[in-house]
Amino acid sequence: MFKEFKTYKLGILLLTLALMGIFTLHTSLILAQDGRVEKVSNSPFDKTIKQLEDAITANKVMAVNKIDHQNMLTMVGMNIKGSKTYEVFRPDFGKILFENNPAAGLEIPLRIYVYETKEGKTVVSYHKPSVALAIYKNPKLDELGKTLDGILQAITDSATK
Repeated sequence: MFKEFKTYKLGILLLTLALMGIFTLHTSLILAQDGRVEKVSNSPFDKTIKQLEDAITANKVMAVNKIDHQNMLTMVGMNIKGSKTYEVFRPDFGKILFENNPAAGLEIPLRIYVYETKEGKTVVSYHKPSVALAIYKNPKLDELGKTLDGILQAITDSATK
């Protein structure tokens, strides 16, 4: 009986892993336990960057900073493929955040990281704001986190099309 149970558990595990693999393959989306989301773009790096910038504007969010890791690393003699971080936010969301818990200011601006893999695929990555804001145990910040999750999802969906 134990052998049958062990075989059953192994079968369930393999089926679960297979389904997870199929889900990841078809959606090009990976969600880590820490709330990190990664999406593989259907476009090359430069086109993904253009689509990202357009999506940031279309979603009424400000790019408050752009970090070009590729360019910065050439200053120390390192050459890497495309690698940029966009820091984005909106002042009206900042008002909600600071009115409810100024310590949550650590979580903004939100960051979207775009990088090119060794295989030439472009990946767009971010941390879900709802996960970061949940630690403050404030219903208003929980609501804001969910709103920001939706905005980052819309931005990154547009960027990776």
